[in-house]
This record gives sequence, structure tokens and C-alpha cells, in this order.
Amino acid sequence: EEQELLHKLRQALRSRAIKLWEPPYTSPDSGSAPDAASMQSLAESLSQNLRLCPSACAAALENLRQQTLDNAESLAHFRATQEATLKVRLPRGQNPQLLRIRCSLQSTGYQFKSLIVARAPQLSMAGVSLICNGRVLEDALSLGNQGVQHNNSLMLLMRATTDDVQNLRASADDADALREAETEAGLLAGEEDDGLGSAGGGSAALHVTNQRGEKINLPREHRKALYYAMILGEKGKAALRSNQHGRALVLLLAADEAFNRVDRSLLDRVDNHALLQLDTVWCYLCLGRLDELGDAWDRLGLAERALVKAYGEQLERVEAVKGTSAGGERIHLLRLHLLKAMCCFYSNRLEEAATEARLASAELDKLAVDDAGLSSLMGMGFSLLESRLALRHCANDTQAAINWIVARRERQRTQAAERKLQRRLGYLDDGETRVSAASCLRLTEMGYLESHAHEALVLTRNSIDAALTLLQDDQDRLQTLADQRYNSRLQLVLDTATSSGIASADAQRMSSKLCRLIGAKLEALNRRQQRDPTGNHSLKAQQLLIGCIDELLEDEQQQKQTSEASDASPSSAAASSSVPSSLASWTTTDSDEGEAATALAAKIRRVEQEKETAEAASPDAAALREASQRQRKALDKLRDEVGDQDEEAYLDSDLQEERRQLDRLLAMLDN
Repeated sequence: EEQELLHKLRQALRSRAIKLWEPPYTSPDSGSAPDAASMQSLAESLSQNLRLCPSACAAALENLRQQTLDNAESLAHFRATQEATLKVRLPRGQNPQLLRIRCSLQSTGYQFKSLIVARAPQLSMAGVSLICNGRVLEDALSLGNQGVQHNNSLMLLMRATTDDVQNLRASADDADALREAETEAGLLAGEEDDGLGSAGGGSAALHVTNQRGEKINLPREHRKALYYAMILGEKGKAALRSNQHGRALVLLLAADEAFNRVDRSLLDRVDNHALLQLDTVWCYLCLGRLDELGDAWDRLGLAERALVKAYGEQLERVEAVKGTSAGGERIHLLRLHLLKAMCCFYSNRLEEAATEARLASAELDKLAVDDAGLSSLMGMGFSLLESRLALRHCANDTQAAINWIVARRERQRTQAAERKLQRRLGYLDDGETRVSAASCLRLTEMGYLESHAHEALVLTRNSIDAALTLLQDDQDRLQTLADQRYNSRLQLVLDTATSSGIASADAQRMSSKLCRLIGAKLEALNRRQQRDPTGNHSLKAQQLLIGCIDELLEDEQQQKQTSEASDASPSSAAASSSVPSSLASWTTTDSDEGEAATALAAKIRRVEQEKETAEAASPDAAALREASQRQRKALDKLRDEVGDQDEEAYLDSDLQEERRQLDRLLAMLDN
């Protein structure tokens, strides 16, 4: 409230061209002392015009007058000594609230932090982040090189204090979070190209799609840069959902810097960067950082231009692409108008604030969800998210919403099937162009074998019409090519196992499943190794194979435990009448469950012994296995954090916080 008052008075003084440091408000005969009569008269005038408490207005005006005198003195000091004065505003509840610190702009971020901690010993060096002009300051770089200038205001974000050791340990260090995100981005970018993802066929934790939900294929370096920005953005949004606005802001600003390193033409195809700007401005306002209004306006302008380009002036592009009304996307227009209204209000542009508030209110009305319809859909077994999305897309028409959900689920099923199939198909003979999974799926739905459709598309370079002719006229040739490809991939599995020094029995016993899961990736890596003998593609292939075998062994172990539990519980015997089909090639065909489980357990023990023996004989295999496990853990961690959300989760919200902020703004405008 104090910051809002000061900001409102500052705007009023500027509009009236009033200079508090000059007569009649500062007496020329008494140094920097105020002229009491003039200041009292000004306070009464402004308090009446702005509907403020006269005493609070008078105190705030004196505060502003003193600040201007301090600024003049610090400017003279800077010109004489090149020692800048920087203002650091601490979070709410800290004492003091504002620090004025003098230092050279050649000082590093770390040195400046040490000066802050010396003045405010309740802070911790490890628990402080500084933001200036929309940028998180780095410890190793000088202040001047990071754009800091004399008299700048810096935002200090605090994650923990020296008195709160438990919170300090639980709080992830921002620098660690950024490094972790960069590592995860590299893993994800290499997952498709190098085959370092889930061998079991799980989808990537993060991928770039257009508004139809179709994956956008990007060059690896561009994909890595974009993934880095998207991962940071997802982590920032997770912090925002937990009301950790300080931490969210650090991550969102870092994500913005990462987005700025991505080719602009790529960003125009997605709305991620625009939505990031809205989240950043939301953090500014939640943190009460009215001194960042300039940066907030720049970000809102960027977001508005990007959303118009991505969605169309009246959301017509979204409706054309998706074939339904753009219900979910209106949330972003609501937030844009609401944030613009709040920024207009704090900039004392009250008429503009009222206009934007009316637009936000209109968008909020369009997004209102009928409670009876929502209950009806959820009573049919649909989730809260898809029910709310459907009603917004279909203007609260329950029957249309049901049809929308069914069509959406079918579309998601098809896209998931295409992604899973794509990992099996691999590339055309040039090693660069992917075999079209969508075309292959269409052909298999016509009744053709997947292996035949695959070979036909390879021969015709993804021409579905030419492939269909081949499938009709030359089945024998396609079968021969399919057999050759399978045998080639099978040999690659065994050769890679031999070069890895892993237990050959593992690869032999699992060869068919390995060939299906990672044969296409091994094939692609082998081609790259032939084109570039100096690359490390062979090492990646070995690591991929080891990771896949480990996952399959874990599956066997889980099945073993399930079988043992079934044997120990007579009541569950009927529910376990057969060994799972995924293990059919590894288990006995004896119908007796106990004997099957015993045989499986014996095989698993032999496999584990062979693995231990092989690792003892080949330290390289153990190192590869350890590296593979580290990567799997990193990717699993990322999937747990950001990868299990619905693809349209970002379009869903109950809008309670937006409604609360809008009601608060309308009340302030009324006053």
C-alpha cells in the first residue's frame, strides 16, 4: 500500500510538473529543509484530488521530497568519484525495507551481494537473488556489464534466512536450478537424435507442438535452446502455482533470456514466449514491484503482439486450426486485459484502466462455466480439466461438450500411437528424414502389415499413394526387405552388446524385444557413425542398449515379485491365471502358475549373476550402465515435474484469482 501511494503521488507530481526539491517546497535559505506551509497546501490539494488521507499524503510527499534531494546528492557523488548509488528494495516484512548502497559498477554481483548482507545480516548470500531491469544478476559478472547504472532500483528476492536452516536446505538454489534445466534440455534434445530417452517407448517429457497438437520437428541445437527455455518456464509456472512468486520470477526471467536466443521465426509458431511475459508481469504485481512498471509495459506489448500473431485478431486462427470456438485461449486474453488494466491504474491512466477492466470483465463472463453442466460431465466420468475445457469451447452446451471430449480423446489416442510408431520406424535411407508415422498408421488401418507399410514408405520417400501401389502389387519384395531390415537390426543389437562387454545372454534372450524397442535408434546411430567416424555415436548406442536391457530386467523383477505375491495369496490365484503376455517369450508354457513363476525366478537369478560377472570383467560396461541410469533418473525427474500434465492444462483454470484481482481493481477504480 505504501508503494502504491508513493507511485500514485509520483505520477500526479509529474503530470503537474511539480519539483519538490525546488522552491517553494524546499526553502532555499535553510539548506534541504521543507517549506512547511507550501508542503501542507500541496498535501491538502493532492489528497482531495486523489481521495487520499491528508496526513498519509503529507508524510508520503515529504518522503518523496527527501528522496529527490538524496538522488541529487548521490549524482554529484557519482560524477566526482564514479561510485554509483544503488537502491535495493527488500521483500515485505524485512527491516529496513530500502537500502541505499554505494559501490563501483566494476564490482561483481557477488561483491555487491556481500555489501547487502553486511547491511542486512538477517540475509544469506546463498539465499539471495538480485533483479535489475528484468534481468537476474550473475555473481561472476560486473554490475556494469549486466546493464546496472547509477541510481537503479534492484529487486531482492530471498529464499531463506540464516536462521531458517531447514528451509535453506529444502530450497533449491537458483543457480543449481538453471544448471539442472540446461542438463535436462540437453538430454531431451538428444533423446530423439541419439536414442537416450526411455527405451521402453515412453514419450519425451517435453516436446514442441503446433496448435493442432502435432509435433514440430526442429534442428537439434534449436530444439535444445527452446527446450531449455520451456523447462525453465515450466519450473517457473510450478513455483507460481505454489505462490512462490520470488522464485518463479527468477526462473521466468532466465527463461525469457533463453527464449531470446531462439530463432524468432520459431517463436512465432508457438505462444510460449507470449505467455511467459504474462506470468512475469503477474509476478511483478504480486511482489508489489511498481518500480518495474516500465519493464512490465514492454512485456505486455510483446505478449499482445505475439498473441495476435499466434491466435488472430479475433481468435480466428485458433478456431480455423482447431475447428471449434477458442474457449481456452480466451484465458490469455483475460489475463492480458487484466494486467494492462492494473498497470494503467498504477500509472494513473484511470480511463484506460477502466476500459481494460471492462474488456477483462467481458472475457471473464465468456469463460464462465455452468456448474450444472460441469457436474453432469464429471458425473459421466470425464475429468475436471476436460469437462471445463469442453464447456468453454462449446459455450456451455453439454451435448456438444461431450462430443468435443470424445473427439479430443480420439485425437490424443491417434497422436500417441503415431509418436510410439515413429520410434519404431526411424528414418529414410538418407538418415535425416523420418518415415511418416501418420502415413504408416493409415496404411496399417487399411489392413496392411506395419513392416510392409514401413518398407513401402521408405522406397517411395513417404508418398502414401505410391506406397499403396507397392503394397498392392509387390508384397513379396516388401516382405524380403522387411526380413532384411529386421535381421540387420537384430545383428546391430548383438554387435552393440558385444562391443559393450555386457552379458551376451541378456541380449540374446531379449533380442526380439530389443530389436523392436530400439532397433530404429541403433540403425540411425550406426549410419551416423559411418558418416562421421570421429563421433561418439557408437558409445551412445552402447549406452542406449544397456539402458534398455536394464529397464527390461526391472520389468522382469517386478513381474517376479508379482508372481511371488500371487503364490503367497491363495485368494489372488484366480486373478493371476496367466503370465503377462509381455513375458511370453521368456517364460515356460506350462499351465501351472507355480512352476512358471519358479522358472521365471530362476532365469532372473541367472541373468543377475551374468550381469554381475560381465560388469566385473568389463569396467566400461559398468560405467556405461551408471551413465545410462543417471540420464534415466534425470529424465524421470523432469517427467515427474513437468511431463505428466495434459497437453492443454495451460488453458485450464478456475479463474478465482483473476476474478479476485479484477474485483479489487474495480473497487479501487470506483473509489
